[in-house]
Amino acid sequence: DFWEKVRDLILKTLLSVQPTLKHVYRTCLPHPSNLGNSCFEVLGFDIILDDKARPFLLEVNQAPSFSTDSPMDYIVKRGVILETMALICV
Repeated sequence: DFWEKVRDLILKTLLSVQPTLKHVYRTCLPHPSNLGNSCFEVLGFDIILDDKARPFLLEVNQAPSFSTDSPMDYIVKRGVILETMALICV
C-alpha cells in the first residue's frame, strides 16, 4: 500500500534521528522539575516518487514554510496546523 510505504519511510527517518532529538529536548528542558512539560517540531518531509510510484525521501525540513502560494497549498498547510493544534489539545 502506498501510504504504508510513506509511513514506513517517515518512521525510519525519525528513528534514525531520535537520539539527536532526545539530546536537543533534554538541552531545552534539562531540570527534572520540567517533567510533564514538552516541546515539539513540525517537520516537512519531501518525498519523490519514481516511475512505479514508489516513495523516496528527498529531504526533511526542520522549519518548513507555512506560506501559501496556491489554494491547494493553503488547504494542505491549514490542515497540518489544525491537526497539530488538535494533537497538543489547543
